Amino acid sequence: MKEGANNSLRPEQKEILDRLVRRFFVDGERCLLVEAPTGVGKTRIALEFVREFWRRRGRCRVLVVVPRRVLAYNPWKKEIDRWMSDLEPKCLILSGFMPPRERVLALSSFQGDFLLMTAIALNNDYILGRIKLDSFDIVVFDEAHRVVAEGEELGQYRYSVNYKQLALNLIASKEIVVLGLTIPETERTFETERHLAAVGVASETARAPKTETYAILLESNDAVKADLWFRAQMWRALNSLRKVLEKKIPWKISEARLIEILEEMELPEWRYKGYVTALRRYRDLYQARQDTWEGNSRRAVEKLGNVPGEVAGFIRAAAYDKLLHVAWLVRRLASEGKRVMVYAKFRQSAHRLQRVLWDEYNMLVETFMGGDPPSKLADLKEKAQVVIFTPVALEGLDLPEFDCLVHISAISDEFTRRQIRGQDKGWRGVLRRFQGH
Repeated sequence: MKEGANNSLRPEQKEILDRLVRRFFVDGERCLLVEAPTGVGKTRIALEFVREFWRRRGRCRVLVVVPRRVLAYNPWKKEIDRWMSDLEPKCLILSGFMPPRERVLALSSFQGDFLLMTAIALNNDYILGRIKLDSFDIVVFDEAHRVVAEGEELGQYRYSVNYKQLALNLIASKEIVVLGLTIPETERTFETERHLAAVGVASETARAPKTETYAILLESNDAVKADLWFRAQMWRALNSLRKVLEKKIPWKISEARLIEILEEMELPEWRYKGYVTALRRYRDLYQARQDTWEGNSRRAVEKLGNVPGEVAGFIRAAAYDKLLHVAWLVRRLASEGKRVMVYAKFRQSAHRLQRVLWDEYNMLVETFMGGDPPSKLADLKEKAQVVIFTPVALEGLDLPEFDCLVHISAISDEFTRRQIRGQDKGWRGVLRRFQGH
């Protein structure tokens, strides 16, 4: 590989890039998946691969597919401007925020090098014939794990049919180079390899930047009683489903998929209603439990419907107690001069915590949610000490400026924990337990 073009790469980045180049130019692999922890610099690695491709085979068009508009600006446009300025590449960013007619005009006149598009806008334009995938030599899937299901059984496609449709068409192509970016060694990573028919390329030395990570597990009487009630009710619903779902996870099964399973088992239709009712009950309980530990007591109680008054009281008390303790922790970390990012699964949680911080400590904190403009994120990274993020933080935002991560909910899977801040080997932060009355 030509020296000088990538001499500022860190050792782990160069290791992955060298393997990537060898896999493509020597082994002839066309679909490749870069697997590295959040914070290692997968975007930079992808750009250096493009640079090497251009050096060996000539300049060509590159399509970058991102799940959210903000990622087109940060990290992609920012990294292109920083690391490829010597080649003066031309970039165009398109998303659903631009009306279709304007996108058509922009696409028809685009003569640049990098087209950065959200998956939804790209798939819509592809279906309607506004854009042709074969006009690109390289297609990069940022957050490539979006190809794999989240809300259905493992192995079923979900994140919008957009990633699915694009992936299937690209796999069928014999000419386009497909490059996916994701985190390593999770179940979804291996499923992504399978769905993209891709070869994984990882590093033996890459480590994510360590971030102090906090979560709060309440052990108050109200919290314990609420959780015991949830577990008992969920067990009853699950017990009704065991015969048909076996080892499948109920909250990952949609009603439509359950009907398919019942049809495959050739059960009489009159039995469907009981199983569908049990599934709905389980999913409602699962969601209400998550809402409770996120501080959303109102939504939790509404989701449950006719819940006993005493149980509703436990839920409300536990949810508010959770927010109070999270607010106390955020204030303590901020008072130590640390910059804090808070992860909230739901917008309501973010807003409620925002209010509690103001009411209890007169702390004015900012939020960043899906749909917020990229300019807001840039401003927050520069000025804000505490920012509450919703699941947009799962998209691999470039946020090295923050020292601490606080989860409102202590219920979080390994993929979520590692994707937000790339904690090496999962949960490496500090877990705090608080007891109350």
